[in-house]
Amino acid sequence: MACEVIRTEGAVFALWGKNPSKADIDHVVGTLKTAAREYGQPVVYVTRVPCDAPPPEADVRAYLNVQMPAFADICSSYHVVLEGTGFLAAVKRALLAGLFQLNWSRGKFYVHATASEIPDKLYGVPLARAEKLLQAASNRGLLVSSAPGGQSKFPSSTTASSRAQPPVSGARLAADAKLPAAKATAAKR
Repeated sequence: MACEVIRTEGAVFALWGKNPSKADIDHVVGTLKTAAREYGQPVVYVTRVPCDAPPPEADVRAYLNVQMPAFADICSSYHVVLEGTGFLAAVKRALLAGLFQLNWSRGKFYVHATASEIPDKLYGVPLARAEKLLQAASNRGLLVSSAPGGQSKFPSSTTASSRAQPPVSGARLAADAKLPAAKATAAKR
């Protein structure tokens, strides 16, 4: 698979990689549907696109566009982390945000340069779900790794709570996720 997918209670994270396929999109949508059904309501979705991940082929982009209504129904908020620096990366983020804001209700779809920006857009229960998800992604190195390009190194739809994890300090989360130390400390409260 060209994506790594994990979930925590009420949230799903996908790291997109090289050469994504329609099967990858189906895998993510299936994981989102399962998470929403188990949680009993729409979930927070975070998708990270590293700098080294090329754009999907035209047929995969078209398929993703067809699947977007499914995302809208099962996501309480949708966060795309489209990494990169400089003018071109900023233009890509602005274009993506502009395109999706036309089809999504206000305050539901966000485009970020880094994962550390996500907590700034949420509060209450969705914020807690996103922070737990980002912690799980950080624990697995998914916030700093390159784009996957082949076989997944984790089983499909890994449930973060089902895998034993070492404790991670706020300072480690801040370093891994590039969160300011104050934000990491606030996340522990």
